Amino acid sequence: LHMALSMRRGLQRFFSVVAAHAEEIKIEVPWGHISGQAFGPRNGHPVLAVHGWLDNSTSFLGLQPFLPANTRLVAIDLPGHGFSSHRPQGIKYNFFDWVQDVDLVSHALGWKQFSLLCHSMGAAIGSLYTGTFPERVSSLCLIEGVVPLQEGPERARENLRASVVKYTTLARSPRRNHVEPTLETAEAKLLKSNPALTPASAKVLLQRGAIACEGGYHFTRDLRVRYPSGLRLTEEMVNSFLRHVTCDVMLVVGKDSHLHAVMLGEREQRQIELLKKTARAFELVHVPGSHHVH
Repeated sequence: LHMALSMRRGLQRFFSVVAAHAEEIKIEVPWGHISGQAFGPRNGHPVLAVHGWLDNSTSFLGLQPFLPANTRLVAIDLPGHGFSSHRPQGIKYNFFDWVQDVDLVSHALGWKQFSLLCHSMGAAIGSLYTGTFPERVSSLCLIEGVVPLQEGPERARENLRASVVKYTTLARSPRRNHVEPTLETAEAKLLKSNPALTPASAKVLLQRGAIACEGGYHFTRDLRVRYPSGLRLTEEMVNSFLRHVTCDVMLVVGKDSHLHAVMLGEREQRQIELLKKTARAFELVHVPGSHHVH
């Protein structure tokens, strides 16, 4: 758990530590490219960092300096986020496709086995990937997230209906990215929509979250990312993945985060207990901070 312990020390330090110089990467995929940032020696221990919903790879810049020196960290922008290509027009952002993206990236990097460092939605992606391909993941660090959103089977019809209606509305009346006149107004909008962010972290995310355009700046995320998936897993389906998570696992939760309360739920406690049984080693760490604690 040396890697995980180093992550723990980094999470407890002040966010604005300057990361090492990043190497910009671009991985070709059938619909365009997946962008990211790489740090550390190319022959170092491989770590793939997967960010949360509507964030991007800069989410991990504050944590990177605290990783062991022999770490090769590759933080990606998920499709529809940061500098990565958007999905083709007419294609939905289904949660399971991001699990596929992790596999595409890891194979493109030539990694047979690697560690996953994941935040929020990225944590849910990482858990499902690890449960699907346990032989490929040597350790899993989950920050402020464990599994995807879960629903009982009785909600399947309503979820699919809501998703179809949203996408049909978008297809019939495409929305355009709103242009913010300055980076300061873009930052203010980001902070208003996400109160868990600090001004410092908002500035970091905007490095890849907004680009200059005619009249000011627009956000780089694809508006379609905001619409719900048509289907969600049940608790039983999620557990079928967790039973195959056999590597070292660390779960990091901010003491002031909404997840702190969520984890007290009966279902969540059952799933944490399941991870404790299946993982080679498991540690739950509470640190000061909110959802964007890293």
